[in-house]
Amino acid sequence: MKKNIEIGQRFGRLVIVKEVEHHRMPSGRYRRMFLCKCDCGNEVTCSLANLTSGNTSSCGCFRRETASNNNSTHRQSKTRLYRCWQHMKHRCYREDDENYSYYGGRGIIMCDEWKDSFENFSKWAIENGYKDNLTIDRIDCNGNYEPSNCRWITQKEQARNTRRNTFVYLEGKGYSMHKFTLSELCEILKVNYPLSVKRIYQYIKKRKAVEDGVISNIEQSIRERKPILMCNKDGTIVCEYDSITNAAQSNGISTSAIGNNLSGRSKTCNGYIFKYKQL
Repeated sequence: MKKNIEIGQRFGRLVIVKEVEHHRMPSGRYRRMFLCKCDCGNEVTCSLANLTSGNTSSCGCFRRETASNNNSTHRQSKTRLYRCWQHMKHRCYREDDENYSYYGGRGIIMCDEWKDSFENFSKWAIENGYKDNLTIDRIDCNGNYEPSNCRWITQKEQARNTRRNTFVYLEGKGYSMHKFTLSELCEILKVNYPLSVKRIYQYIKKRKAVEDGVISNIEQSIRERKPILMCNKDGTIVCEYDSITNAAQSNGISTSAIGNNLSGRSKTCNGYIFKYKQL
């Protein structure tokens, strides 16, 4: 008996649009065929037998979604946070990672809570201020990756928390043996970083004021500036400057050019001879 199928009748996600030409089977029998529209917008032709039996209930989108869900856990494998978590694992556990010697090679590991579950790490990250412009930092650079030892900071802040940094202790002006990185101290004192590095090590050599890598009372040494004399070739003093930087800015000359003249690597600089003033 021919089944009565109405336009608009629904079978799962499929809605009947119209009946189309019958399909002839190898046995010679014919199957009734219907053009259907799926909820996702696609159109598909199906046999009445498959529709009524429930074998076909969508254009195929339901099967694809089910397969995707079965093969996916957190759906964040392409995010920056996931890459951050993955890179942590690599540098702690993969010996072929270029940074392994600085992490896993030194015994630094990830806590089991994070190592075994990205979801746990992601939850901690979001609850503790993660943003795409921040990086994960270990408060104790010799400690492990774990909630109590990690935070999210900027690249600049992280650069100040590495084993390679030079740390100094500043006394006076309201600082009670406060610990700074050298670059941080230069920002506070508003002095040139490369020049400060040179003067600090000159200070160390002269005063022998180093004990276990700690430098004390160093602000004065950083601020010291040797006066510079600009002379004619006959030795006549033309002008005096309190630093190489000021001499360079006043005459439109690079500091490196003046430095080369002061060190004797060049005989003159812009037609003049620069000398340190003897104190």
